[in-house]
Amino acid sequence: MRSDESARRSIASLARLSGCPPPLQRVVWAVGLIATTLWLGCAAQRERGGDLPTAEVAIRVFQLAGVDGQVRALSDQLVGAATLRGADLAPGSAEELIENVRAVAAESPMLSVAEALFRARSQGSPFLEPADRFLGSETGRRLRALESQADSELDEDAYSAYVDELFAAPVPLERIRLLERLAVATRGAQIAADIESIAARVVARAVDRRGGETSDALAAAFERIDRQRVETVATLRAQSMVSMQYVYRRASDQELAEYVAFAESPAGAWLVDTTGWTLGELEPWLDARMTDRPGKPR
Repeated sequence: MRSDESARRSIASLARLSGCPPPLQRVVWAVGLIATTLWLGCAAQRERGGDLPTAEVAIRVFQLAGVDGQVRALSDQLVGAATLRGADLAPGSAEELIENVRAVAAESPMLSVAEALFRARSQGSPFLEPADRFLGSETGRRLRALESQADSELDEDAYSAYVDELFAAPVPLERIRLLERLAVATRGAQIAADIESIAARVVARAVDRRGGETSDALAAAFERIDRQRVETVATLRAQSMVSMQYVYRRASDQELAEYVAFAESPAGAWLVDTTGWTLGELEPWLDARMTDRPGKPR
């Protein structure tokens, strides 16, 4: 993997709090006009002193927390897994597999299901409002802006130059400890690895249902997926400190401290858990959609 691609993957996966849209997932355009309208409407209602319905707050947190970006990452991973698996199939079967996965992994239906799951999980939670307050705070908005900026500026030369700067002027130990706590609290490596694993399992089952795998081969595929997940977590964890230093290099120590405080709070833990749960619940839905798709290997 090229160094800039490795950096992008690490930053997208780790250098974020679950409460912020991850860099390199292109969530700026993803939120789009709907999120902007929702935000303005929410702000206006708050100015009037009104309370938002729980469902609306949940969807706003879903968007501000970047869960929509995680769903889009899953969509991309599904297509990537199908393309990789298709290399072992006959041309006609490979094309059919990829076509079916593209249809099943279409972003709009999957986003709608993910929103409904997240909204249902949020009902009655005492942690939804605290999460909403932090994500919409000045610190939350500032950190999201820094993440987007890191996304737009990142290339091999910029990242290499920053690493050189670290050797010349190391980051203070107190700041590194803040970033380490952030990485642990947000579980970015685990969530990124889970997304890859979900996609790989869905594709493996799709091939199996179409007669392309024996039971032993499917079991072996699941074992490979589990091993790959462990390796992915280890790789991303190893890359996390430099990546997070790069993303948050313009954040103040106070902003990082506020970020860590939220990430380690019950509301922050709830948000990470709910994000992971939502992604996990998409797996059986994707399996069912793949089962409904017609076609057999040729």
